[in-house]
Amino acid sequence: MGHNGNHTTIRARFGRSVFENVAHASLSVADAKREVELFFPAQPANHSFLRPTSSAVFSNSSCCVVLPHAVRGRGLGDILACVQEEGFTVSALETFHLDFGKAEEFLEIYKNVVENYGAMVKHLSSGMCCALEVVADSSPESSVQLFREFVGPRDPDIARKLRPNTLRARFGKNLTENAVHCTDLPEDGALEVEYFFKVLQ
Repeated sequence: MGHNGNHTTIRARFGRSVFENVAHASLSVADAKREVELFFPAQPANHSFLRPTSSAVFSNSSCCVVLPHAVRGRGLGDILACVQEEGFTVSALETFHLDFGKAEEFLEIYKNVVENYGAMVKHLSSGMCCALEVVADSSPESSVQLFREFVGPRDPDIARKLRPNTLRARFGKNLTENAVHCTDLPEDGALEVEYFFKVLQ
């Protein structure tokens, strides 16, 4: 039960025990400043620090990028819940703000393939996105194919008509703001995961 019997707190809803209580929250402003510095240290120009080791497995996995409009619209939590409920493990997760050049580099494979390539690059670089490495619990070797099917058609309007339970049908707005990017080809799964969890590190 949450504080004062409140059943709507995060710990009341998702916690299992005193030790497995889901989340930590700072107790004071002073604690918050100290704890934020632990996770997001200040970086003087002449100083570098070691980033935490990624939990990505880089094998039998697919890449999912929750696009900026979905992050801004507070859909990230719902999308993560849907991914896990569908039987995928999120083995790595990190937020990024890609500049235009990095977004273009990541999406380059679509340059002469899709008509809205320029709009895709512009949107991906428009704000925070969240990259996930996902693995299909039932068949890890088929992670890319199974996750692509769950994501649905590129156009959310088509997805809503043909496959209404897919991520793009549920969270996409239009062809450019279609909620998530996912790996299309099995041979690209490790490459796309490595881009976010190795190259950009």
